[in-house]
Amino acid sequence: MLDFEHLRDTDAMTREEGEFLYGLVRSIKPNFCVETGTHKGLSSCYIGQALKDNGAGVLHTCDPVDLMQDAAIATAGLADQVKFHLTRGVDLPGTGTIDFLFIDGFHGMQDVLDEFVTFRPRLAENAIVAFHDCDLVPHCGVNQAIDHLGLPTVWIPTKNRMRIYSHRNV
Repeated sequence: MLDFEHLRDTDAMTREEGEFLYGLVRSIKPNFCVETGTHKGLSSCYIGQALKDNGAGVLHTCDPVDLMQDAAIATAGLADQVKFHLTRGVDLPGTGTIDFLFIDGFHGMQDVLDEFVTFRPRLAENAIVAFHDCDLVPHCGVNQAIDHLGLPTVWIPTKNRMRIYSHRNV
């Protein structure tokens, strides 16, 4: 059983969402992953553990606020799989073709648009993009951005709602 509960707080994803991410990454076996919005490193640890269990892959995760993410990642034994960058998603240097992108940074419409537009040219042909915090509120910026972009997604009905986009044949 995956146990990263010491990283959970009121702003974090649920255990079920973390396990969903873990299972998704185990299934698609990405080599190069990017996450925006590391927060304390909870989702990074789920993704990193999946990469470790897959035997390959790296996650580049970023957040503009230092919450000791490096320490959390090292304590989980995932320093080889997870590389933390103290920066905003739109400022993360481009270093590879992205197989899996997890957008969970700032949740305003323009923030999500800017992140997706920044990373879109680097998405692999069959990349998967997961958007977190798509709460079913009328003016959720994440949903507004996805709808503005016209992205076909699948809803994952977790507590905080996720939407999954497949970059296949785009």
